[in-house]
Amino acid sequence: RQLDPRSYGMTIKNRKTLREFEDPHVVQALLTLPERIWQRHNWKSDCLIQSAAVELQVALAVELLVAAPVRCKNLVATEIGKNLIEVGSGIGKTLHLYYPQEDVKNDMPLEFALRGPTASLVDRYIKFVRPQLLRAQSFFVFPGEGPSHKGGALLSEQVADLVEREVGVRMQRGLNRQG
Repeated sequence: RQLDPRSYGMTIKNRKTLREFEDPHVVQALLTLPERIWQRHNWKSDCLIQSAAVELQVALAVELLVAAPVRCKNLVATEIGKNLIEVGSGIGKTLHLYYPQEDVKNDMPLEFALRGPTASLVDRYIKFVRPQLLRAQSFFVFPGEGPSHKGGALLSEQVADLVEREVGVRMQRGLNRQG
């Protein structure tokens, strides 16, 4: 009894946030947010300013979370070649996000095929933006200041801020408190 959380299901705040997505305009604004951000910046430039590079990174995080709803802890720890995997080659190439059972909360491996605009955004980010964010050699999609990855709380806050600014809905910061 002492360990019983005495609350089950979604919080009132989360239910209120989800209700906002019953509006098709809000859904459309969220789904088109990443590409709108990318159109705003000269992402092919070698001298992308830091704030623009970070905004593009956060837009990619939004795109990935829509395509592959994973915990923030898993998203920030995504490694190229381990969790972000190219399958096939040439025109038939697809990208997959894969998290083995030992890396996820419910011990069930997760795998998502990323196609079309999502795969294109990932490719653009890896080629043009990520190199400008690297401060040390790293295989993480979301590099931190050193060889490790960006902090989950920081990325979560950045996603919440961007979605609120661009869509008008405040997503719950730290969608799960564990990361």
